[in-house]
Amino acid sequence: MPYLLVANASSGSGSGDLATRARRELNDVRTIDLGPEVDLGREIGQAMAEGRTIVACGGDGTVNATAQHLAGTDGVLGVLPDGTLNHFARDLGVRDPDTAIATLAEGRSVAIDVGRIGDRVFVNNVGLGVYPELVREREHREDSVGRWVAVIASVFQVMAHFDPLQGTFTTDGRMHRLAANALFVGNNRFSTSPGTIGRRERLDEGVLDVRLVRARTGVLGRASAGWRTAVSRPRRVMAVAARDVEIDLRRPRLVAMDGEQGDEEARLSVRSDPGALRVLVPAADEGT
Repeated sequence: MPYLLVANASSGSGSGDLATRARRELNDVRTIDLGPEVDLGREIGQAMAEGRTIVACGGDGTVNATAQHLAGTDGVLGVLPDGTLNHFARDLGVRDPDTAIATLAEGRSVAIDVGRIGDRVFVNNVGLGVYPELVREREHREDSVGRWVAVIASVFQVMAHFDPLQGTFTTDGRMHRLAANALFVGNNRFSTSPGTIGRRERLDEGVLDVRLVRARTGVLGRASAGWRTAVSRPRRVMAVAARDVEIDLRRPRLVAMDGEQGDEEARLSVRSDPGALRVLVPAADEGT
């Protein structure tokens, strides 16, 4: 089986070791480095015409960039997890380099869902509120002070000055008032059970997992927003499963997609696109 390996040198440990191993152990691997000078859509289109499996070597951002050009096509996505968190690879059952290489060589292809906002797709989630603000603040700081110092400093900065989301959101035609510190729309249901928090048992339910953390005042109240979204459902947390979500904000706010900071937007139309993306999963797995 021939492959096109889309490598991101800026993610995780730099993709170098894992990409080198893939080229050594797999047959006919062509590699491109993800960057602004690369026409990724053209490269992927050419590779699909050659019958290649498209492999994202990096983190969730690399998977997202690659999936933009594969969703809705006959192309197949493989994943070599080399990012910081690798949420998508974990939920596919591709949790380590050995499993990843074996899956590329011997795995099976299955159809999973993606979320869509217009012509953009996401494989994990879309976030508004505290999280994308933290990402922006961290990225401004990390080159000078390092990633983890930047994370800590960003938490205090954002929580001290954060302005809650205001507006409305609609789930499958039902409108809700929006006054929140955080709003997440997930591609399929994320677990809140101890030991599996933030994981998805299935990627093919055809639903969006909407989590809203209602606005709280004070630095400590806002600081708990993201944590509460992940682990519990107190009265301040709303959880809804839907197929279509409309978000209408009073003013444009930052949007994060699959953990990557995007643009400021005031209106978002989000929908589930069932079975739109073909992916490789471990041969022994019987479900996604």
